[in-house]
This record gives sequence, structure tokens and C-alpha cells, in this order.
Amino acid sequence: MFGPLVEVTGYAAVLLSWLLGVLSIKFFLLFLTVAILLTVFAQGLFLINFLWSLFRGEKVAEYNPWCATTLEWSVSSPPPADDFGVTVPVVYRGAYEFSVPEAAEDFVPQHLAPEQVVKARKSGE
Repeated sequence: MFGPLVEVTGYAAVLLSWLLGVLSIKFFLLFLTVAILLTVFAQGLFLINFLWSLFRGEKVAEYNPWCATTLEWSVSSPPPADDFGVTVPVVYRGAYEFSVPEAAEDFVPQHLAPEQVVKARKSGE
């Protein structure tokens, strides 16, 4: 029952001892040291960038800086207690419909009525 498992474990032990014989333990330790130093350096860069952006970064003034079309970008941040305000939003198109033919811009949010899209096109020309 345990024959194949013991055989595979034996092969793994032989392979590992061969690798450690071919590659010295000093090379292995050097590799681990370099990998740890690179990882710590990358994490340090991330932490510095995060803290710099948090305290000195540019503040975003608009609700939808990425030009997303979904409904969550139509409310202020933090959102009101009743999610979308007093009235429930009406959805006129799918969440990922980009390049609407009658629109002036590449994206049209879900909550904009078709009449508002046409107005946007007329004002964009």
C-alpha cells in the first residue's frame, strides 16, 4: 500500500541530496539572502509610495475619476446612509456599454437618460 509513496519519497531524497551536492549550501544561502533583500526593498518602495500618496498625494475632486459607467460612481463618497439618496436611480443601459454611438465621450454612465446623452453630444461638437 505504501510502496509507491516510499519510492517517490526515496527519489525525492536522492534528487535533493544530488542538488545539494552539486549546488553548494553557500550558493543556496546567497540566493535566499538576495531574495529576502529584494523582497524587503520592494515592500519598502510600496510603503513609501503608499504613505506619500496618502499624505502628500493629489486629491481627487470629482466623483468618477476613472470614467466608469456603473452606478456606484454616481454618488458622493462616503455614500449617504440610504445608498443612492432619496430616489432610486433609473438604469438606461448596461454597466459596460462603452462607445455609445450618440455620445460625445467614450463612456456614458448608466443613470444618464438618452435625452441627456444627445444633449452631451450637441454640447460636445
